[in-house]
Amino acid sequence: MRVDDGYRGIDANHDASWLRDSVCLANTVPGDLPGWPCNALRPVRMSTRTFTSLSLSSELAPLCGLDAANDAYCWDQGRYLALTPDSTTVGSVAWCGNTYCLFSPQKVRAGGPARQIVTPGPCILTMAGAVRCAGSNYYNQLSPTLNLGFSSDTLFTIASPVTFTALAVATLFQDFLCGLAGNGKAWCWGGNDAGQAGVGNYNARITAPTAVLTAQTFTALAATNRAVCGLNTAGLAWCWGDGRAGELGWNGLGTSNVPVAVSGGHAFASLVAGTTHFCGLEAGGAAWCWGYDQQGQLGANQSGTCASTAAFSCSMVPIRVTGGLTFRQLAAGLGQTCGVTTTNQVYCWGMSDWGRLGQQGFPTRAIGHPVQITP
Repeated sequence: MRVDDGYRGIDANHDASWLRDSVCLANTVPGDLPGWPCNALRPVRMSTRTFTSLSLSSELAPLCGLDAANDAYCWDQGRYLALTPDSTTVGSVAWCGNTYCLFSPQKVRAGGPARQIVTPGPCILTMAGAVRCAGSNYYNQLSPTLNLGFSSDTLFTIASPVTFTALAVATLFQDFLCGLAGNGKAWCWGGNDAGQAGVGNYNARITAPTAVLTAQTFTALAATNRAVCGLNTAGLAWCWGDGRAGELGWNGLGTSNVPVAVSGGHAFASLVAGTTHFCGLEAGGAAWCWGYDQQGQLGANQSGTCASTAAFSCSMVPIRVTGGLTFRQLAAGLGQTCGVTTTNQVYCWGMSDWGRLGQQGFPTRAIGHPVQITP
C-alpha cells in the first residue's frame, strides 16, 4: 500500500497483492479473530462489554470507545496505547503481523470518566473539558515547550486557554486537533501547512490552541487528514484546510486558511469525516458526501474527475448517497463510509480491501454504492 502526497489518500493503483482472502473466519467467541494475514469478512464480536460511543481510526491507531460509565477502552492495534498495566492486560496483547495488537478492549489510563475519546492518539476529553493525548509532538500537538521528537505512550494534558465540549483530530497521524468551546467557537492547533488550523495563515505549526477566524459558531466538528468542517447553529457546513480533492465542498479545488461555506445550502443534523472526505446527514435521513472518491467512498456511483486539472475522482460539492436509503447514523474511515438506516440495517460503500465492506471473497476493490452488511 502506498500513500501519496498527503491529500489524495490511497493511490488507486496501490499494490495489494499480499492480501489474503480469509478462509478462517472467526467463531462466535468474542475477540477470537482469524490469524494473520487472514481477514474477517463479516462482523466479529470483539467483547461482551457494552459501549455507548465508538471512535473509528486509521490503520495506525486503535479502535476506542466509551462504556456506560464513561470509562475509555481501546483495542485492535495497540502501538500508542496508554493501558492499565494489570494482569488482565498482559494476557491480551498479541503480535499481529508487524505490530502489537489487542484482541479485546483494554481500559485506558484516563484518570477518571471521559466525555469523549477520539483517535488517532488516542485523545481524551475529560468531564471538566480538558484535553489529554498520547502520541507524537511533531507539530506541537502536545506542547510548544517539548522537543518535536517527543512522543508519549501515556496521556499528556494539553495546556489550553479554554475548556472544550467536543474534539476532532486529524484522521491519519494526529497532526492537528480542533476543539469546540462551550460558546460554540472552534479552536485548533498543530500542523497548519494547508490552513487546517483555520487561523488565517499557513504557518507550519500552531503551537497552542488558537481560535479559528470566523464569525460562525458551531455545534459539531469533524476532521479529515488535512481539513476540518463544522456545522453552524443552522446545520450549514463550513470547512477549512486542504481542499485539493474537493474536501471543502465549495465547488472548487484548493486550500483555505479560514472557514468557507459548503455549497448547496444543506442543513445537516450530523457530520463525519474520513481520511479525505466528509459526509453530512440531514434530519430526514438523507446522506450527502463530498471530497475524494477514488474508492467510491462518496457512495454516488460517480465516475470521472471533479475538475479538468484533477487526475482522480472526487466531488467539490455534496452529492447524495445513492439507493434512496434513510440513515440515522454515519461513520467514515480511510476509504469507506458506513451508515445505520432508520430500520437498523448497516450499509457500507467504498474500499473493500481487507474485508472492510463485509463482502465475501473481495468481489471488487471498490464499491461505489451502499451494500448491506450482515453478521
